[in-house]
Amino acid sequence: MSSPAAAPDKETLKLLLPLRYDGKTVIECNRFVSQLLIYWAINTTLSTIELKVQVALSLLDGDARAWATPVFAQLTAFHIGTQGATTPFADEMAFLTTVAT
Repeated sequence: MSSPAAAPDKETLKLLLPLRYDGKTVIECNRFVSQLLIYWAINTTLSTIELKVQVALSLLDGDARAWATPVFAQLTAFHIGTQGATTPFADEMAFLTTVAT
């Protein structure tokens, strides 16, 4: 029976981080989504949808960053325990579907 693979170290995770996305083209969006899925699968420390979305939002520039501003505000409210605040996405696919539209 084989043992589970060790989690990648910080340097490896840094190298695998998706390229930044500016919201300009569908091709770049598809690349960004594919890279995110790989990164999320490899980085086992990202145990919640909120952590995964925070990583994705940190990689946005330009128009994509402008789109993400209210999402980031909602995540912040959720994390600090603002009454009535909810996480903006139920799961990874809900987030990725929103990014791709």
